[in-house]
Amino acid sequence: MITQGKVLSEVRRIASQEGADVMVKMLIDGTVKDVHAGKNFPVGLLADGAPLSGKTIDVMVFPPTGDQSSTRYELLGWNNQHDAVKLQLMAVLINGMSKSYLEKIPWEEEINTNLLLQNAAKETLEKIYQQDSHVEVLSEEFSEQETDEDELPF
Repeated sequence: MITQGKVLSEVRRIASQEGADVMVKMLIDGTVKDVHAGKNFPVGLLADGAPLSGKTIDVMVFPPTGDQSSTRYELLGWNNQHDAVKLQLMAVLINGMSKSYLEKIPWEEEINTNLLLQNAAKETLEKIYQQDSHVEVLSEEFSEQETDEDELPF
């Protein structure tokens, strides 16, 4: 049977035969249960402060069998989770990315200031160029006068 449960703040790792597993305290049908997070679930997203902390996600309920006397709970794999859970996570990711990239967009005043500085730099360079051109013209005229004076017959 599949049900839903709310992730509580207590998420812990446990030693298992396969290595390490994660157990999650969840509120299911009004009672707090230990839920096993399988290998097919991104368990880091359940940590305190992570995007799925405090959210409602899908849980598989395994009723007691002959050798097990208690009901066992396991998170459904990520591919089997309800689309609403995935959309919530996607919204958190998109919002976070948008906020981080928003810092790179300059304020209008900064753009105008930069534009004014660029225009001032252009004007300064144009003045320098015009002065250099004027100096070159004067030096050419001066050198022409010198050559004219050298050709005088005295």
